Amino acid sequence: GAEGAPLHVIAHAAVARLADGQIRVVVRQQPFRFIPRGADKAQPDVSRGHFSNHPVQKGSGRKRIVGQRQVLRGTVRHLSGKRLKGFYLPHQQVRLALKLFPFGREPQGAAVANKQRVAQAILKKINQIAKRRAVFLQRHRGFTQAPVLGHGETDMKNRKVNHALLAGLVFSALLSPAAVAACKGTDLSACPAPFDAALPDTHKMLTWSQADRVVGFRNDYRNYAGDVFRHGSAVALEMSDKPLTDAWYQVNGRRYGLQEYLKRQNVSGMLVLKDGKIAWKYLGEGNTDSTLWTSRSVGKSVVSALVGVALKEGKIHSLDDLVTRYEPDLKGTAWDGVTLKQLIIHTSGVAWNEDYTNPKSDFAQLTECEAKPGTYDCVRKLVKGLRRAHPAGESWSYSSGGAWLLGDVLERATGMTLAAYLEKSIWQPYGMASDGVWHAYSKGQHDVGAHGFNATLEDWGRFGQFILNNGTLPNGKTILPENWIRQSSDWTKAKGSVSDAHPEGLYGYQWWNNEVPANATGVEPTAQDSLKGSLWALGIFGQMIMVNPKENLVIVQWSTWPQAEPSFSAQPLEASLMFSAIARALR
Repeated sequence: GAEGAPLHVIAHAAVARLADGQIRVVVRQQPFRFIPRGADKAQPDVSRGHFSNHPVQKGSGRKRIVGQRQVLRGTVRHLSGKRLKGFYLPHQQVRLALKLFPFGREPQGAAVANKQRVAQAILKKINQIAKRRAVFLQRHRGFTQAPVLGHGETDMKNRKVNHALLAGLVFSALLSPAAVAACKGTDLSACPAPFDAALPDTHKMLTWSQADRVVGFRNDYRNYAGDVFRHGSAVALEMSDKPLTDAWYQVNGRRYGLQEYLKRQNVSGMLVLKDGKIAWKYLGEGNTDSTLWTSRSVGKSVVSALVGVALKEGKIHSLDDLVTRYEPDLKGTAWDGVTLKQLIIHTSGVAWNEDYTNPKSDFAQLTECEAKPGTYDCVRKLVKGLRRAHPAGESWSYSSGGAWLLGDVLERATGMTLAAYLEKSIWQPYGMASDGVWHAYSKGQHDVGAHGFNATLEDWGRFGQFILNNGTLPNGKTILPENWIRQSSDWTKAKGSVSDAHPEGLYGYQWWNNEVPANATGVEPTAQDSLKGSLWALGIFGQMIMVNPKENLVIVQWSTWPQAEPSFSAQPLEASLMFSAIARALR
């Protein structure tokens, strides 16, 4: 089925996705869900009752039946909602997969150094199962013994291997250099796909080509040191009964649909959750369900939520606290007298040049620090040495330096890295499905607060749902302060935040107001008809999580825009128009 897909990509889809209670397959690198006929859609009991006989044919032209084999019949549904009928999965593959990786359990891999030993143990298990299948295999002409696999024997032309196809895929995925290399240097137990052998130069991150940007953004966890945050017991996201089929918007006299939007925005992943269910999903550029995509400044909004958790737990006393309460060595610097609230809404008044096109800007210097040893000390020296430009609280000015400092304050207040605190408070309790990685300046000691959050597309969506649900966990416990989400979108009215386009203000608790501008003309949906009351987590080059409580809607977008920060009248405007159009189409 998956023409042109690397072997380990198919194996991941065929095996790892079994663990979330559903069978998923890959056809031409696109994810599908396999629904057995007559089985419960949430978690089919394929161990009994749903298999039927399928004729085994031989010859060309008018084929003759030479035997039968048991198969699991059913329907294949694309995650966007498209259904394809008449598919079946061979009994042998399904039973073998479930034997190795039962529903609700994931393979508990050891550290990277032990993967060879783990693979050999699974190889031994595969051969034991295959030998017990000898009677089954003898029903088929030309197969007189069970296939026994040795190290690296995955020759797809050998017909003996075909009856243990899934076993071979599992084995090759575990032992292939590419699959192991995808986890090398990390503490991940499951390796993201696809694997890219060559990685772009991190010193040139702001000037990467489009192709390099795709590879770089899905390999951030390999390009930099990182701390892993482990997932919890996940429940698979359900498919919506009303899938999104299309949506359209108009700008500059032209009308664009969903497929045109994907091209115009250089989208490499997109997820639409309506009422907590998948209404539409897209993965492009070879990305898969296991791809860990970097957040860029979307990570600032994750830190904002963690600050809320720390306030609720009493680890941070108040947003009116001075920064120097947690960072006493900053007394006498430009940060002296700045409150945590001014830090989180970027009105500290401390000068910071965020220009992504200027190689001498403060942000460019931060990027250079990240590409060499001693990152934490380098960045701290940069941020500590900044000067004051305005009185605190007077002017709004977006600052990744201030956001980094907020993350550092949070770590000092909690005594935990951002990754560890995220894992403890949100990632595991909320039931995220996959491990993620946070870019670390000092592994196990400090994670960067300005960006560096890496997770799967569906888990980006689950985080959006967490915000939509006001920080309420599945057990009913609310871990954010009362009215925290409303306060997060109480846009600052400081100078620089208010404009004719956004008279209510542009920025809150590290969330953006990206509504269709009030002064926008020649657009549809119009500003009056567009989404109101949304919180936007935005990162350079087009990373987004949009949360709209009124519509019960979450939209995630991964992109590789040609510019880090285009004009608000370009890609950001079209994103706002399209997201409003999607909300309209799903009403």
